[in-house]
Amino acid sequence: MIQFDSNFKAWASDILSQERMVGFVIFDKAFELVHMNEKALEMFSLDAEQLPGRHVNSLYEEEYHSEHFNAIRRVQRFAPSADRLVADELMMQAVKRNGYVFPVEVWLSIRLIDGEPYFAELILDKSQEAILEKGFTENTNKLNAIINSAADGIVTLDAQGNIETVNPTAANIFGYRQRELYGKNFQELVHPDDGLDEDGKVNQIFLSYESGVSIPSSREILGRSKSGEMLHVKLSVGVVHLPDRKMFTCILHDLSAIKEVEEQLKSYAEDLERSNRDLEEFAYVSSHDLQEPLRKIRAFGDRLMTKEQNNLSETGVDYLNRMMNAAKRMQKLINDLLRFSRVGSKKAAFQPIDLNHIVKEVLNDLEVAIEKEQAVVEIDDLPEIESDSSMMRQLFQNMISNALKFRSPDRPPVIKITNETAETANGKQKYVQLAIIDNGIGFDQRYVDKIFTIFQRLEGQKYEGSGVGLAICKKIVELHGGQIEAKSDLGHGSRFAFKLLKKGSKTY
Repeated sequence: MIQFDSNFKAWASDILSQERMVGFVIFDKAFELVHMNEKALEMFSLDAEQLPGRHVNSLYEEEYHSEHFNAIRRVQRFAPSADRLVADELMMQAVKRNGYVFPVEVWLSIRLIDGEPYFAELILDKSQEAILEKGFTENTNKLNAIINSAADGIVTLDAQGNIETVNPTAANIFGYRQRELYGKNFQELVHPDDGLDEDGKVNQIFLSYESGVSIPSSREILGRSKSGEMLHVKLSVGVVHLPDRKMFTCILHDLSAIKEVEEQLKSYAEDLERSNRDLEEFAYVSSHDLQEPLRKIRAFGDRLMTKEQNNLSETGVDYLNRMMNAAKRMQKLINDLLRFSRVGSKKAAFQPIDLNHIVKEVLNDLEVAIEKEQAVVEIDDLPEIESDSSMMRQLFQNMISNALKFRSPDRPPVIKITNETAETANGKQKYVQLAIIDNGIGFDQRYVDKIFTIFQRLEGQKYEGSGVGLAICKKIVELHGGQIEAKSDLGHGSRFAFKLLKKGSKTY
C-alpha cells in the first residue's frame, strides 16, 4: 500500500495535465466508468459515449479481475481524509476494443466527493517498454549465444587486467573451466617471457589508450595453460570506455595447430629442398660419369667405321651404324638431362628485362631454321618483367623450336607470340599472360598431362628430340611463380599459354 501526502484534486489536476502520456479513469462505487481522459479512450479504442454503464473490469483481462477487485476493496477500506490519499499499484493486462492485449501499470486511489466514494486509476501503457525489454533480452541472449559458440576465445578485462567474463572457447584454450578464470589476472595466462611485467600491470599487450579512443592491437603471444604447457596464441585487444571505467576486450585465436602444421611444412620443405639438391647432384654426376664411356663407344665406333669397315660384313656394318646412332641419341639424352637439372640451380637475382629484346635474340639464333621452313612469326608488343634473361631465352627458344619441329607437312608454319595480359583498374598487374600459337600437327588433348613430363614423346621416334624441352619450359615458368597450360586439336595446331609473375622474387 502506497500513501501520498497530497490532496486528491491537486494530484488529479497534475495527472490530467499529462493526459497525452498517461490514461486517467474515474469510476463510481458500482464500478461503472464515469470519466476517461483522451489518452485512456485512445488506449482502449473507446468513445466517451460508450462509458455510461460500462464496468471498469471490462478494461482488463479476466484473469486480473479478482486481483483488481481486491485492490479496490483495500483502498476503500482505508478511505482517505481530506488531506490524505491512499493508493494501490497493480500490473495487469489490458484489452483494446479489437481484442488486442497489452501490459499496463495501474495506480488506484479513492476520494470521497459529497460523501460518495469515487475511484481514480492512472494507467501507463507498458507495451513499448515490454517490446524493448523483450528485444533487449533477445539481443542479449543472441549475443551471449554468439559469444559462447564463437570459434575464438573472448575475454573481457578490467583496467588492471583482471578477467570479468570469459567464453567456453577461451577457457578450453588454456585448459580451465570458465568459473576458474573469473577474477584471475590475464598475466597468469601469459608465459613469463612474454607480455606482462612483474607486478602484473598491463605492459606490451595492453597499451595506454587515450580517453575515448579505441586502437585495436594484434600480436602473437606465448600463452600458458593450466598445466603449464606453452601455447601459441594470437591476441587482438580493443578498449571499451564505459561512463565510469575502462575495460579491455580480448579475442584469442589458438595457433597451436597452425604452428604444428607450419613446423611440418618447414620440415617437408627442408626435406624436399635436400631431395631436389641430391637429385640435381645425382643427375649431374650420373650424366657426367656417363659421358666418358659414351665417348669411348663413339670413338671406337668411329675407328671401326674408318679402319675396319671393309673387313665387316654388310650385316656387321648395319649393326655398327645402329650402335653409333644409339650412342648419339644417348649422348643427346644425357645433355638434355644435364640442361634440365641445371635450370634454376644457379641462384641469381631477378632483373628487369624486356621480353621483346629476348624474343628478338631468340629469332636471330633460329634464323636459319625459320628460313628453311619458310615460317612466319608474328609478335605482339611484349611486357617487361623481373626475371633471369638466360631462362627467358631458353623458354622462348624451346617453345618456338617446338612449333617449328612439329610443323604440318602441307603448309608453312605460322607462329604467333601474343600478349594476353588482362588490364586492371589501377593498371598494376601482378601477372603477365603470354601465349605461343602455331598451326602445326597439334596433339590429342587427352595426352596433355604427358607433354610436360620429362622424356615423354607423343610422336615416338618420328621426330628428333628427347622430350625434355617442354619439361624445361614448365620448370622455368614455375620458377617464376606461374603456370603453363596447353590446348590443341589434332591436325589443327597448338596453343601454349603461360603466366609469369611480373615482379619476381629477388632470387630463385
